[in-house]
Amino acid sequence: MYSRCLKSILLTFVVGAAVFQPGVEAAIDLYPSVEQYLAVDASFSVTCEVPGGNNPKWYDPSGREVLSLSQPGFDIRRYVERSDAEMATLWFEQIMDSDKGTYTCEFGSDTATIKIDVIEPIDFRNTPTKQHLIRGEDGFIVCDVTSYPLPLLTWKFNNFRINEDQHYDMEEGGLKVNSVTMSDKGTYTCVARIKETGDVDQKDIEVEVYELPVFQQTPESTSAVEGRSSQFFCKASGIPAPTIMWQFNGAAITPNEKYSIAMAGNGSSVLNINNVQSVDGGDYNCRASTPIANINASATLLVYTVPEIGAAENKTANEDDEVSFKCTVTKGNPPPTLSWTRNGQIMKFGVQPSDPRIEVSSDDDDLVISIDDVRGGDIGAYTCVAESFAGRTTKDFFLNVEHSPYIDSAKTPSVVLSWLGHPTPMKCVAKSNPAPTMHWEFASERVNNSRVTTLEVNTYESTLAVMPSAKTNFGDYKCVAENDRGKIEHTIILEETYAPTAPDQIHVRDTTQTSVTLEVEEPDSLGGWPIERCKVVFNEGTNGPQVREVFIDGTKLETDMTFDGLNGGTEYTVTAACSNKVGYGPPLSPSVLFATDDYSAPDAPSIVSKANSMSADSYVLMWEIQDDGGSPISHYELTYTDNTIGDTSTAKIIGDISSAVTQYTLKDLKPSTSYKLELKAYNQQGAGDAATIDITTAKGSGGEDPGYLNTAESTKSAFALLLICIALFFQLSMT
Repeated sequence: MYSRCLKSILLTFVVGAAVFQPGVEAAIDLYPSVEQYLAVDASFSVTCEVPGGNNPKWYDPSGREVLSLSQPGFDIRRYVERSDAEMATLWFEQIMDSDKGTYTCEFGSDTATIKIDVIEPIDFRNTPTKQHLIRGEDGFIVCDVTSYPLPLLTWKFNNFRINEDQHYDMEEGGLKVNSVTMSDKGTYTCVARIKETGDVDQKDIEVEVYELPVFQQTPESTSAVEGRSSQFFCKASGIPAPTIMWQFNGAAITPNEKYSIAMAGNGSSVLNINNVQSVDGGDYNCRASTPIANINASATLLVYTVPEIGAAENKTANEDDEVSFKCTVTKGNPPPTLSWTRNGQIMKFGVQPSDPRIEVSSDDDDLVISIDDVRGGDIGAYTCVAESFAGRTTKDFFLNVEHSPYIDSAKTPSVVLSWLGHPTPMKCVAKSNPAPTMHWEFASERVNNSRVTTLEVNTYESTLAVMPSAKTNFGDYKCVAENDRGKIEHTIILEETYAPTAPDQIHVRDTTQTSVTLEVEEPDSLGGWPIERCKVVFNEGTNGPQVREVFIDGTKLETDMTFDGLNGGTEYTVTAACSNKVGYGPPLSPSVLFATDDYSAPDAPSIVSKANSMSADSYVLMWEIQDDGGSPISHYELTYTDNTIGDTSTAKIIGDISSAVTQYTLKDLKPSTSYKLELKAYNQQGAGDAATIDITTAKGSGGEDPGYLNTAESTKSAFALLLICIALFFQLSMT
């Protein structure tokens, strides 16, 4: 704003003197007469007056006369104007820097001079309004000011004047701040003052205090398996917070399908590398940048690649030839281990123990499998396996062997069992290369489709289905396979089978009123098949009706088996017939005769409770059921007698105890008393034998049981207790 003012007005005057000859009185007056400081584009005039003179003249700093408006060739910006003969006024319009210098008014031998200076306003030309210092270092706040005359500079910090001391040095071009701290952040004001003109201007500078960036965490070298992902971590701090970017082999990384970058507010960054490939191996650099510094930290990614195997060479060989396959790895880091497998089985290095014709060997870095004396069974895939912790790769090498037919014994039987009327398929599998033609022969004649035989032929197998209708349909069937390399024949015997013969014998091992235990012996002839099951039939008496039919598994033969559901005191006959795939054979004849036991009263129960009761007035009697005599137990009867009395006429009888229970509780017994207990079981035949036990009840709570005290003692005891109660009552009343 000061500079604008200086363009229109005169600011400062300094004394200038007219130049006189020594000893001569001044004859020229200048108005004004002092040195002038004028702004560019300002207008100014100075008047030269010579009393009694006539037409004084003005000369510029180069000594040329300044012309008046009436003179040809005058300068419209700088000219002389005369109001009368004694005065000459020098005018300046839109003064320029080229106008500065000393101007002289001359009259005769007298002269007077005035100096014109063109001032330059205060200009903060290269003074950024935002600057920074670095914590811990010496800093410099730039204030680049130009003016003419030169200005004087002073400084303020947050509106307080700065004095030069150990922390501040006022230097040319700015302010030096020593050992910067965070408290040096704020507003600095650079004040410029021109002493000669009094012009003052100032500029505010916002100063930030920065910290150099440092790494809190640097990326670490790592490794990754091809096809997987990998990460690098980086964290940096500083003021202002640094900007983190990633580089790969010196080139900036931008997020895409390959790279993703995750930033966090705490200055950390994560670089994710997706679907790592071998070309991704190299140096990854984390660059943390602030306006004052860049720092870098690098790490290396080592890529482990999944092995790759070169092209497989499939081969065709003849029988007895020698053939080999070579497995070559074309890629893989780390170098993989190689192996050969056949049908999923790893083949050992060297000669194979199971087949000395086959050997696995090495050829530099390749693995070779060699087969001598090639056979038809060698046809198929030989798999090379390349494996490392980076992954596993396999490649099949196929061997085709042209050979004469051979029979696949694992799929082709030598004997097939059948029986009359049963359709029976016989499969013959023959391997050869080229594929064989196949047919069947029986009794030296070629077999064709007929009522008895049906043929089905595929590439490497032929199935002959035979429906035996007569014994002549059984015998040797010949499978014939041939190609241009040879011929092979294989005989399958169709063997007739039969139903089993009758069981050899039935043995009666034990009987009860309702069951029998038998052993059925295996038939002498099984008929060619295992026994599947047998049917056991019971008849009442020798010629009575069938009463039971039971099927048993063939594995139960010649073991003891118990059959229930029979009646007591009854004769039965039993027979059995067994079956296999063909059917049932004849039953055992004659049948075996046996009789069940007669019905009887139940056996005595088995008492299992202890003789001593835990209670003084009760006892829990427990028992186990024994043989019921062939008919269900209807109820139990319990008799108990006080042994201390010894009179059986006092016995007490409980005669309706349910057959569904196996324990009973006697109550209202006397303490410390011996009792005799008798327990009987009843069925339709009546009462069985009694089970007996002598028991003793426990003592009463008063030690000697009151039941054993005589009447006099009982009376004394009662009277004594009464006296004690009366005494206690009166004692309580007195208190």
